[in-house]
Amino acid sequence: MIVLDTHIFIWTNLDAHKIPKKIRLAMHDENIWGVPSISLWEVAMLEEKGRIKLPMPVLPWLREALAAPKVKLLPLTPEVAARSGRLPMHGDPADRLIAATAIVHDCFLATLDGPLREMPLLKIIAIQ
Repeated sequence: MIVLDTHIFIWTNLDAHKIPKKIRLAMHDENIWGVPSISLWEVAMLEEKGRIKLPMPVLPWLREALAAPKVKLLPLTPEVAARSGRLPMHGDPADRLIAATAIVHDCFLATLDGPLREMPLLKIIAIQ
């Protein structure tokens, strides 16, 4: 399994060409693409604020995106919540929960987010 950061999850469904080739190849090689549950909230907030444009209302879009063959919704578990509070990183709760999800599941994280890419505890797909 590979864990997708919110922007990669969005691009997978809207703008796949934005995903760097090395991340696309890593995703192709994995059977499961884990989507942290906090990413659903982030998508809804981005759509509400007009920062992303979805081709349909957010709820059916989320349901359709989660119904894709390789996609697995990863819940906010007690382990993820506890781990997120102990991470040496900035305070963004969504980033903390996404990072903790990848760590708890011991998976690579597909992200272009600079602070997440620099976090030594995370396994990140190299794009250089």
